Amino acid sequence: MSVTTSSGATMATPSESDDEEVSLECLAIARSEYDNPGITKAAFDEQGDVSLLVGAPGANDQAIYTVCSRTLSRASPLLDTLLRSSKADRQLDGGWIVRLPYDDPQSIRIILNIVHGRFRDVPDSMALGSLHQLCISLDKYHIAECLGPWAKNWCQTARRLGPYAVRGHAQVAWVAYVLGNKSMLQEATQILLRETSPWELVEGDEHLLPLYLAGILDNIKKQQIESLQSLVKLMHDTWSDCVANCSSGRGCLVSSDSERKVCTAAVAGSLTASLHKRELLPSSKPIPLEEYTLADFVDIARNITGEIVQGCNRWGADHRKCGPAEKVLKAIELAEESFVPILSMAQLERLKEQAERIGVEY
Repeated sequence: MSVTTSSGATMATPSESDDEEVSLECLAIARSEYDNPGITKAAFDEQGDVSLLVGAPGANDQAIYTVCSRTLSRASPLLDTLLRSSKADRQLDGGWIVRLPYDDPQSIRIILNIVHGRFRDVPDSMALGSLHQLCISLDKYHIAECLGPWAKNWCQTARRLGPYAVRGHAQVAWVAYVLGNKSMLQEATQILLRETSPWELVEGDEHLLPLYLAGILDNIKKQQIESLQSLVKLMHDTWSDCVANCSSGRGCLVSSDSERKVCTAAVAGSLTASLHKRELLPSSKPIPLEEYTLADFVDIARNITGEIVQGCNRWGADHRKCGPAEKVLKAIELAEESFVPILSMAQLERLKEQAERIGVEY
């Protein structure tokens, strides 16, 4: 079974098989499991008519929440469908129990507090991991309209808790996407684009999966590879030009033919040594671009350019501006200006619609 989230992604739930329904299945469960004293129980409505058994069977945080089915149906179209389809499973002395084995109990608890009007029990801030998990549940159940009082504080909390590693920035990006915060999403994805390598953005990582399903990380990895390829091409083209200029002396600014040829040969030699030292010389062996971050490769390119300048300086003041260093630095600066994460029109429209649904302006 699969679930279409509010972000438009289709998520297949874990342990899917022909013989077993998944996280949204509605079943009557054994009374012995329901009466297990080790399971946390909480009532969100004194007249509640349905119990949600949330969490993996046997897990320490598994919980049973007694709720009002009508309240849930009004809060979420997906929960409304879930409850309607589960009515045939009412058993066990008239009790109505619905299993949500793949949902996070704490996130569901926060959602239930919100939709049942128990606002004092809704946290204004929480750890990033908890907020990320909550936003997964909010997206899964298409819940937005009731989040206005907390959305800004949650976003501020996520920003304030940094700096983060790769997973942290990915979690911040997902929180921003679910809560419709465009500027926050752009900030987080900008960091992911510049400061993570394509190799680090592993598709199977549970912290990154929501962003892959939303199509955001695919775009970032594509931009990373294309930008890295462009920088490598810049260095290779510069090297080819320097080697070609050795015989003519082109690129040296002094008037003496002999000095020009010596200068251009020195520049070519310096650049060759710099590229060889970093295993970036053109060859049949592919450069492992997936291991580089854009920020690191820009630093490498600038250092190589600095080594060219040092080589020219050795020949005296007249040669300080010889060689391709100035041209390469300008090209690097121009390339850096393009290091901006690209969000699709659909993603931008989704952010706008989500902010409007929540009723918040960031």
